[in-house]
Amino acid sequence: MGIPDVVKPAFMALLFAVIQGVQADIHFYTFNAPPYQIVDRSNPQAPRVGGETVETVVCGASQAGVPISVKVAPQNRSVYSLRRNLIDGYFAIDSSDELDAVGVRSAPIALEKWYFFSSTPEFDPHTDRLGVVSGSNEGLWLQENGYQVFLSVSDVEQLLALIRRGRIDGALMDQRLMDSLNSQTGQERLPLHRQFLRYAPLHLYLSERFIDHNPAFVSQFNRSIPECVSSSFTLDEHERQLLAGQASLLFDDLRKQIDVEKAVRVAPRISSFADILTIDIKWRAVAHQAVPELAGDILQLEASEQLGAWQSRQLGLVTETMIANNLGTVSAMSQVTSDYWQGDEAKFQEAAAGEPLYLSPIRYDASTQRFQVVASTPIRARSTGAFEGILVIGLDVEEALSRVD
Repeated sequence: MGIPDVVKPAFMALLFAVIQGVQADIHFYTFNAPPYQIVDRSNPQAPRVGGETVETVVCGASQAGVPISVKVAPQNRSVYSLRRNLIDGYFAIDSSDELDAVGVRSAPIALEKWYFFSSTPEFDPHTDRLGVVSGSNEGLWLQENGYQVFLSVSDVEQLLALIRRGRIDGALMDQRLMDSLNSQTGQERLPLHRQFLRYAPLHLYLSERFIDHNPAFVSQFNRSIPECVSSSFTLDEHERQLLAGQASLLFDDLRKQIDVEKAVRVAPRISSFADILTIDIKWRAVAHQAVPELAGDILQLEASEQLGAWQSRQLGLVTETMIANNLGTVSAMSQVTSDYWQGDEAKFQEAAAGEPLYLSPIRYDASTQRFQVVASTPIRARSTGAFEGILVIGLDVEEALSRVD
């Protein structure tokens, strides 16, 4: 989990209280969805609640100074209760306009990867018989996006059984949930084909009544998420291979379009490290609301214009492009970067150390509600092989996987 040592005692105490069913003043509801939320009903009088998302929420609430009790309820009932201020919060749920109108949404606490699973590769979710769990995140999203659901059932086990019997042609569910089901038997229960649909950020929704009594909770909770969140924001090996393949092709194409060595040579270059840090501080202070003076000069360079034109031709696949020199400072860019000096970031350090292709973890952009990974590769002098800088692109993860998976 990576929980900071300073919060571990409070976190463990709160988690123990949750698992043992000790009541707190604040009641958050969730549902069974391994490995995110795991409910042990061996004792019906006091179900044990655990799992990655439960740990994340308990950790975040602990850092916000709010003791919570987590209960399990059917998803339809939880949504109904949230709408009517009968509970304090509900997780882990996909965002929706309807819930945004009646509650306050946190930053993502988990990331699901949704696939259509079917018995044949020809499955068409728009026309074939599609199954889903009633009241699930997937079911609500399908409804809001115009898909016709043929059959709704109470749990994912039923979905797999219906596919096996030919009662439905396919189902929508999270990849890790499917993996969890398969691991229960130690083998693939049914050879299924899969089609990637989307990444689904899951949130904690808080009732208006709770926010009225705890106005600072959301901001405090959101700040804790990077420290508390589990491993669900990482790329699996299959995804890494697909994205690495796309990034390599894109880098090859970009090098054919732009002389990246020349772009490094003709760009403004600050040799003093102290001056670089001074410029970087000023750059970061204003970049989110205005174009720093040096950034304006760099944007007018031919290489920057070429990067922007190339990015536009990728039709949403590429979210940003940049060239930095061997000191880690920006030489060309398609748009204003958040900082001038890239030398303290993994995308520069890995490339400088000789890594031919670096892929960052998944990052969530709250302003666009999109997920991206950053890819980088070294720029080397053709004559000597000396390290000259790095070439960087940002990839929209959903768009990339939709094109190749």
